[in-house]
Amino acid sequence: VLANSRLFAALLEPVPEAELWSDIEDVVYVNYVVPAEVAEPLGPMGLELQRLGPDGKYALFTFLTFRHGAFGFRFLGPLRSLLPSPVHTNWRIHVRDPHSGPAGIYFLTNAISSAPHALLARLFTEGMPMHVFRRGSVLRAPTGKLTVELDPGGGSAPDAWLELEP
Repeated sequence: VLANSRLFAALLEPVPEAELWSDIEDVVYVNYVVPAEVAEPLGPMGLELQRLGPDGKYALFTFLTFRHGAFGFRFLGPLRSLLPSPVHTNWRIHVRDPHSGPAGIYFLTNAISSAPHALLARLFTEGMPMHVFRRGSVLRAPTGKLTVELDPGGGSAPDAWLELEP
């Protein structure tokens, strides 16, 4: 209720933004080349999908997943080491402005494995959905193999399960 409260968001508007800091580890970047007609409806009005391949039939859909390390406000300094290290992911498509030309990234959603971090993100950022995983993990084996699990449970977070080897 608090995260969706427009009144509470309005009350927080004048509060100066505090910089967040994290020691990011185990970054996994997944790229999908998808039919453009699948990705097109995901983009915002006024921007067009960056198209790839012959006749622009394809688009790039990506998601980035990583483990934060001691994720919190920068002003906490060394006290950040006491904070959790949640798994975070963001899902995006690649777009461009048809009028002025610049290309960029349009973030479709974000999710994190920590409810307090999700609540802070919802309260202190504008226009970015933040969901909470039931379970989110990025595990590195001694061999270098990475296993990524993004489990939304009954929630609205995206889901993925990956097993990657160098």
